[in-house]
Amino acid sequence: MEKTTKKSEPSFNTMPKHYILCFNEKCLKASRCLHRIAAQSGLQQDELPKCVNPAVCNETNCRHYMENKSVSIAYGMIDSFQNVKACHIVKLRTMLENLFGHTEYYRRRNSSVPISPKEQEQIKKIFNQFGYEASFDRVVEETLW
Repeated sequence: MEKTTKKSEPSFNTMPKHYILCFNEKCLKASRCLHRIAAQSGLQQDELPKCVNPAVCNETNCRHYMENKSVSIAYGMIDSFQNVKACHIVKLRTMLENLFGHTEYYRRRNSSVPISPKEQEQIKKIFNQFGYEASFDRVVEETLW
C-alpha cells in the first residue's frame, strides 16, 4: 500500500554530497535554480567545491539549469510481490534485475535507495506485462536534485 508524504519546501537533507554549485549573480534564472539555491544555502562545506563556470553560460541560457521542483520519489516495492503468482515471480524479478542490475534491484526493492519517477514507470510497465499493478511501500514529494 502506497503511503504519500508531501513536502512543501526543498529539503537539503536529500541534496547529494558534492553537489555542483553556481555563484553566477547575473543569471536571470538564479532564484529558481537548485545549483544557485544550494550555493546560497551555505550548507556545502567542500574545501574545493565543483562549480558552474559563469563564463560558459549567458544570462538567459544555462545548460546546467536545474529547476527547483518536487517530484514523487518512491521507496521500496516489497508489497508489489504479495499478489504475484509463484510462476511469475522469477521472470518478473529477472526482468527487474536486468533493468537495474542484481544489487541495485534489491537496493530499490528494500527501500535502500530512492526510485525516481522514470524508474517507477519502468517498474510499472514490467508488472503490467504480467497483469499486475506495481505499488511502492512509500511515496514522498522530494526535491529532484
